Amino acid sequence: MIRFLLFFLVITINVVTIGRCSNINPAVEKSYGVKTMKSKSGVNFLFRQDPDTQLVHIRIAFKYSGAAYQEKGKAGLANFFSSAIFCGCGEYSSVQLEREIENLSAILGCTASCDAITFAMTVPRLVLKKAVLLLNTILTKPAFEKDRLRLVQNSILAQLQNYTRGSVGLVSSLFIPSIIFESHPYGSGETGTAEDFAKLSVDDLHKYKADFINISNAEACIFGNISAEEATDVLGTLLNGVPVGGPHKDTVMDIDPIIKPMQKWVYEKTPQSTIWFVLKTAGYHSPKRYSADVLGVIFGKSTLFNSRIMSQLRTKEGLIYGGGCYILHLNHASYLLGVLKTENSSVPKTIELLKKIIEDLRVNGVTAEELDFAKSHLKGSAVVALGTSAGMCDFFFREMLHGGTETALDDLLNGISAVQLKEINAFAAETLDENNMLFVVIGGTE
Repeated sequence: MIRFLLFFLVITINVVTIGRCSNINPAVEKSYGVKTMKSKSGVNFLFRQDPDTQLVHIRIAFKYSGAAYQEKGKAGLANFFSSAIFCGCGEYSSVQLEREIENLSAILGCTASCDAITFAMTVPRLVLKKAVLLLNTILTKPAFEKDRLRLVQNSILAQLQNYTRGSVGLVSSLFIPSIIFESHPYGSGETGTAEDFAKLSVDDLHKYKADFINISNAEACIFGNISAEEATDVLGTLLNGVPVGGPHKDTVMDIDPIIKPMQKWVYEKTPQSTIWFVLKTAGYHSPKRYSADVLGVIFGKSTLFNSRIMSQLRTKEGLIYGGGCYILHLNHASYLLGVLKTENSSVPKTIELLKKIIEDLRVNGVTAEELDFAKSHLKGSAVVALGTSAGMCDFFFREMLHGGTETALDDLLNGISAVQLKEINAFAAETLDENNMLFVVIGGTE
């Protein structure tokens, strides 16, 4: 479903920027038990056994299947499928399916992005076999009940027809991509337009399943209280009856976001405005990625009151209620996206001072103290983010979707550790541009 704001403000930078720490707690050290394995059907997956939990975490992705890989006018199909897949399956009606998932004490969801569609399940080991069979039924025998499907489609349509009120996430996942990616496949966002979405049908859903829910484009992570042999069997059961398909190719080209000096206003009669802004950053596979990650934390991580944004725009000036930024990595593009909450009358001054913060970072860089604090903070974040089997699974799953392997944690820790003051300031000087920004303001009075 649609990305939501609170998730990225709280979690995203914690996950993608972790500093090296010589005294990482034992829970984090267990990360080095991650192994790359292959199922009998040839699906690569990352595995880690954790006997200290009674849960099993399964994450499975079908690559090259997101919005950017759909034919013209059907960008929203993957997003629609991610909800429609739970509208009954096999012998279960929608209501029965919901009840069965609840009876298993399982957490089960499906998410579609521009790049892929992913399934996530966490379940007690005691009912693992039954839960895996249920997910297999969902994957292979979806019912797509027409009445429930109509409710799902109408709910998403209501948001698309008025995204400023329906979901703040739609601004970041639809409106902004349409500006910075234009005619590129990413320009349709994760949902496409309301007009196109309204035309999607049950036949489209069945075709999507046939084209993209295939073994040939599947990858997975299985972590928790489970042996390597059991994990291999679980993945085999999970994908039993799923067609091989393929071979799937990555048909989307790399693109640099088109960021020009621009302000877009969407007027809404409220006492508060939301200011979105976009800046360039380093790509996921760029050697400058770790400098970008650390700089992003210093500039505007939302949970830090001593970030430049919060310390100056909120603590010192009292202009914003909250805000921050995060780096969004797609498979073929990356950019920094920020959001600020302020009063309508404070919008011009907030934008002006934000530009001055960016100018100061570009011209004068960050201080040694800021760099040391950011690294220290990121080390603490590692303990929180990777302190559970679920956290480990989610981290490696996200890294896997970008080509990461069992060395992903070491790669990340070493990369952050190696960031030096000279290189982070050089990155700020060559990348930041306060005069070349996109602003989207939701609110104000016309």
